Amino acid sequence: MKKGDLIIFGIIIISILGVYSFNSRQSEDDILIVEVRIDGEIVDRFNVNEEIDKDYETEFGENHLHIHDGIVSVTYADCRDQICVNTKDATQAREAIVCVPNRFTVEIIGEGGDIDVISQ
Repeated sequence: MKKGDLIIFGIIIISILGVYSFNSRQSEDDILIVEVRIDGEIVDRFNVNEEIDKDYETEFGENHLHIHDGIVSVTYADCRDQICVNTKDATQAREAIVCVPNRFTVEIIGEGGDIDVISQ
């Protein structure tokens, strides 16, 4: 390897480390909140890093919320379709789990997450 190759290699390594440290610091600063809504009304708010196991019983039905290690899931619902139970776990901002028959919604709110679409 020549001296120029080593300089270019060094610049690439420094750039990669800089991007990695920026992304790590940015994700540590993101505050993600789990909002629980029943019939459109916010009934609970939790930090996504909390350990939560909570049952919700309303006139519309029953749901069980499970939050652990930044992963949000609905593990039980008494509705027929079970879509909310079979939905992929939520881990990023703007992801939601919805149980339409029970009017139960869990959404992660915050600045984190990937941008899907940019429109003007």
